[in-house]
Amino acid sequence: MATESTTERTSAAVDESARPVEALTTGRTRVRRSIGSQLWYMLRRWPIIPVVTIAIISFAAIFAPWVAPTDPINQRTGFSQQPPTWGQPHPANDLVADPADYDLSTSRGLIEYKLASKDGFSRREYILGADVFGRDLLSRLIHGARVSLMVSGLALMSGVIIGTAMGVMAGYYGGWIDELLTRIVDVWNALPFLLIALIVALTLGATLPTIIILIAMIAWPPFVRQIRADVLQIRSADYVSAA
Repeated sequence: MATESTTERTSAAVDESARPVEALTTGRTRVRRSIGSQLWYMLRRWPIIPVVTIAIISFAAIFAPWVAPTDPINQRTGFSQQPPTWGQPHPANDLVADPADYDLSTSRGLIEYKLASKDGFSRREYILGADVFGRDLLSRLIHGARVSLMVSGLALMSGVIIGTAMGVMAGYYGGWIDELLTRIVDVWNALPFLLIALIVALTLGATLPTIIILIAMIAWPPFVRQIRADVLQIRSADYVSAA
């Protein structure tokens, strides 16, 4: 009899535990966010604004000859330090000559065209003003972004390749190879890089290849340490020891 009652209580407890338990109510009401609140939450949570900014700058740099309003090296001293127009029309300067009205194949036609157009410019020019030589600043910024993108991309790529190769070698082989590569990184970080960069720039000149080499010289040491630490962590994993 006692056994039967115990069995009935056990089965009742099992049936009770098998039943779905209702969630406890907290007394809070679920509030639906507005579209503006959801958009602000996304902007704070995800790097949307930086990604869009970098995409716009990269697009302008890649297609600089088609995006820039004018030639970035075209000098017009009559508009030296022209203030920004912000794209607004200037009636006093909307006197741009039409090249089709002049024979630009001859020196006379070219001179007449330059004289006719020296006092005017379209509203696409000088949106951000001009420098002391009358060159359009917006066009120079767009073409300068192309150079900056190329320099940083090549320098970072070379730093990643060199740093990753040295980090993998130091972490995988260990021993004297690890010690040698680690000491090279320590000595390299201890050198006065700014002084070295000035000496190299004065010796070889501030050319584009020189700038790429100088930036690549300081890009690879952080990758060596990071990749070496990751390789050492993987080497000490249990599945590697089991293999």
